[in-house]
Amino acid sequence: MGPLRLTWYSLQAGAANYRPLPVTLTIGPDLARPLHSLWPTIETHAERLERLVRQQAGVTFGFTDNDGQPGLTAEVNLAERGTAVRAVLTEKEVRYFVVREGEIFRADCAEFRVDRGIYLLLAELAALD
Repeated sequence: MGPLRLTWYSLQAGAANYRPLPVTLTIGPDLARPLHSLWPTIETHAERLERLVRQQAGVTFGFTDNDGQPGLTAEVNLAERGTAVRAVLTEKEVRYFVVREGEIFRADCAEFRVDRGIYLLLAELAALD
């Protein structure tokens, strides 16, 4: 494709040199197109989301459209089946929810840093038990 060139390399543990990996180009639809509008949100919260993923097993992500504004969801499942803590992130705000048996409840938490907000909500839920 003209001046386009992409080369991937691999360096195995104990190897002395990098070795080139085969790359093939497949022309087709951009399957990630619906997610392009989320990039500013991901960039805004990337450090805190990465921290949350490193500290909590099984964090899942999704996307939502609230009033025409794209949002990223981060969800942490709890021990009780069907129960989770969910954060809905946009570039400018984070809203928190508790999911129990298919019902979604809005949590009163104003923390912008998503990892801290999730932990504050988890602590609050632990205090209720």
